Amino acid sequence: MSLLTNPEQLKQNVKFKGLIYGQPGIGKSTLALSAPNPVIIDADRGMSRVAPHLRVPSLQVDNYEQILEFLNSNEAEPFDTVVFDTIGFVFERMEPYLIRQNPKNAKSNGTLSLQGYGERKRCFAALSALVNSMGKNILFIAHEKEEKDGENKIIRPDIPGSSGADIIKTLDFVGYMEAKGNKRTISFYPTEKYYAKNSLQLDDVIEVPDTTKGNVFISEKIVKMTQDRLQKQSELIADYNLVIKKAERIITNAQDLNDILDDLSALEIIWDSKRKISKILTTEAEKRNLIFEKDTKVFVTKEGVSE
Repeated sequence: MSLLTNPEQLKQNVKFKGLIYGQPGIGKSTLALSAPNPVIIDADRGMSRVAPHLRVPSLQVDNYEQILEFLNSNEAEPFDTVVFDTIGFVFERMEPYLIRQNPKNAKSNGTLSLQGYGERKRCFAALSALVNSMGKNILFIAHEKEEKDGENKIIRPDIPGSSGADIIKTLDFVGYMEAKGNKRTISFYPTEKYYAKNSLQLDDVIEVPDTTKGNVFISEKIVKMTQDRLQKQSELIADYNLVIKKAERIITNAQDLNDILDDLSALEIIWDSKRKISKILTTEAEKRNLIFEKDTKVFVTKEGVSE
């Protein structure tokens, strides 16, 4: 059995894992509430600043133990999306927890020791694994921070330590939210100014609609775009299978394999269909005791006589 996975066999991920970041007060938390059936891990207690008619169930976090207790409980089951708002405050709640777990994780001034930073990274990896195992959408909210990249300044999500890079590697999208005049936009295409990521093939820049008309941005833009992409992917898989089946019929029914070469060349090429059809043709030729001569580009019998 082959260890390889063919293009048409790839599993389609119907859940998203993303991050939206930007300046404080620009509306990131409100935007997050437009995710499908969300529950908010409200680590910075920002739900009270959201318009009352837009609020959803939230975990008002006092300590990191509460986050673990909730995610391991049955209370999390009814929800489709877990939102961490903000991921920076989740890390802040995590630090006292790690020190309570082991005093060696702290220095004498109460900040994390070198060992503590290592434990924080492992703790967040365990948290990510836990949420991933729940089979839900995951959305991280973060504030922005400015860093120097050589002589240039670039805006990145405010995530402590090297955990930011670890998170971003696993995400489907990273969107930078900013105000442009009286409009707000989310950019998913990285530039020299800010970091972004767009594995879901979303539009490079999407304008954020007025939430007074309904808070549906993530459900209608990100989720619907993802579903449309998956639908196109499913249609492409169906087209791929049709091309292969058509080639199989042409090859199997051919009295002379040389007569069908042009017909096979005219078939649509999807992913590795050309390679797969060539393999089917070669297998059929072997059954008929034929080989393909590269110089003359025709099938001949192994004894050298044309078919």
